[in-house]
Amino acid sequence: MQALLHYSLAGGFASPRIVRTLEAVSYLVPHSRSRGNDANSTSLTEAISLISRASADRTLSRLLETFQFVLDVMGCSAPAESAHNDPFTENDNFQQDHVAHQGGIAHIVPGGDGWRSAVRVRLLHGVARWRVQERWKKEGRFDNAVPISQEDLAATLAAFSTIPIWCLNKLGIQPSDSEASAYLALWRHVGFYLGIEPKILLRLFTSTRTADKFLATAALHLFSDDATHAPENPADAQTTILRGPTIPILVAVSNRPPLHTSLEYNIALTRYLLGPSLSAHLELPDTSLRVRLRMHAFLFVQRIPYYFARCYPRKRWLEKRRTVLREGMVRTLWWNLGLSKTTFRPRTMVRDGHAAPEESSAKDGELAPGVAEQEAVRPDPVRAKVLTKLWSEVWQEMVAVDYPRPPHADHFEFRRKQLLSTYTYRKLKRLRTILLRLTLLQMTEIMPEQGRAGLSLPSPINMDWQYPDRDVDAPVYLLVYAPTDPSHTWRDLHWSVAWPTSSPSTLDTPADIVAWRHIQVETYDVKTDPAPQPRYVFWGACTKSADENATAAEKLQLGTFPKAQRKQIEELAWETAKNRDRYIDMQIPAIASVLKASLPAGAS
Repeated sequence: MQALLHYSLAGGFASPRIVRTLEAVSYLVPHSRSRGNDANSTSLTEAISLISRASADRTLSRLLETFQFVLDVMGCSAPAESAHNDPFTENDNFQQDHVAHQGGIAHIVPGGDGWRSAVRVRLLHGVARWRVQERWKKEGRFDNAVPISQEDLAATLAAFSTIPIWCLNKLGIQPSDSEASAYLALWRHVGFYLGIEPKILLRLFTSTRTADKFLATAALHLFSDDATHAPENPADAQTTILRGPTIPILVAVSNRPPLHTSLEYNIALTRYLLGPSLSAHLELPDTSLRVRLRMHAFLFVQRIPYYFARCYPRKRWLEKRRTVLREGMVRTLWWNLGLSKTTFRPRTMVRDGHAAPEESSAKDGELAPGVAEQEAVRPDPVRAKVLTKLWSEVWQEMVAVDYPRPPHADHFEFRRKQLLSTYTYRKLKRLRTILLRLTLLQMTEIMPEQGRAGLSLPSPINMDWQYPDRDVDAPVYLLVYAPTDPSHTWRDLHWSVAWPTSSPSTLDTPADIVAWRHIQVETYDVKTDPAPQPRYVFWGACTKSADENATAAEKLQLGTFPKAQRKQIEELAWETAKNRDRYIDMQIPAIASVLKASLPAGAS
């Protein structure tokens, strides 16, 4: 919206050729046959003072109607459309059923909000074109240019489809090539409804690069009209520039809800987007350093949700933000329009405040009788409160996720506290307390069981073929592991029931143990997903070489068992640890039952 307001409308519509048409139809610029003493005003301050409050309100109303058209074709009006009863489609069941099955393009196909708005704007252009030609005939003006011609429409379409992408890149928000192409394709479709020749659309709006070139060429041609219509009096030169919509638009949107931005701020933003050359051509004054710093600070705050969404994987947050923005913009627009939704009907002519009394009318700029009632929307304070709450939740979640963790706090645990529900966190905290009492490491981050196969692995790597379990008595230990890296606490092994195995030629002294037979919980690191996810869990026996984790683990000897009884322990482990949904609830009873069944079998 900032790109459309401060660049496309405030800057692009300042072309002298477009200004003559805007002035003739009283759109953004009031019409007057004679400007009288206004022509002697060469001061920007004096020119701003001549813009009355009523004129600024009319300009704001036209801008809001233009923004509603943009929201309609972008599909942003659909969520709140229940608040408006359209007399043209109220009984058209065929159109409603047809639109309902179009999915995400329902707003732009025949019968949708965007389609209706585009067709009505096309009819409005036809009425405006006829009015301009009739007015020029009455005033004795002869202009070979056709008002609202194909060139004007194509240039305006380029301003609405290309300039926003330019401005997004300048503001640090870079859309992808596919997103830019999709945005251009949408406006190419809208251009067909607006009456632009298909050959123009197919030639100039098939790619973003072609559209960029066309917009630059059209701007050079439209603004080169200054040379052919340059006034002889130098004092009138600046007046010609001040006649354009740039200053009236910026005055109209200044000090308005919901942002209440000042005129200096809007001028600074317009200069920043237009660049120095076009800003100098439009005679936009430079602003103070304080205003420019405030503008850049505000633009930075606007970019925060965009950067956050690129790093934050939770899609529900992004969907919530989009829903609030779409419906919130529409409802804010309707509120600024006086709780109405324009249907793009022709209005009566508007003359400026310096016209003769007999030439002005109290009904200038009014709609036909009955149209205002048809455009009215019903307020919905309940839904407004819901949207306000959702918007608050969006920012609260951003702050909660980005809040810096306290010193010496475990990173994973701290984030889990922020994102998990209170019930789940208390459950994990209680489990950690129980495990600490059993002299085991905390297992708060062990996730639900995925079955013995686990992820894509049919079974863990088993070294039983190289280090078979010998038919001798062997000590059985409860191994409690200490993570080798503190950052890997939630990914390492936590405990294991194990006994040493080796080839017959080696001795079973602690220094000579080269392999262990484990019954353990295994958690595997998933490199493609850094977020905490369920890991592989295996409860059967597995032979592994003696690594640094097993060597450094604390060992509690449970007894000395012959091979037959060790096999019995393996079978008990398989029978105890079934594939269950609630692994956290069953892990303590499972290990307890294994140990309880194993000790009578031959514990010393």
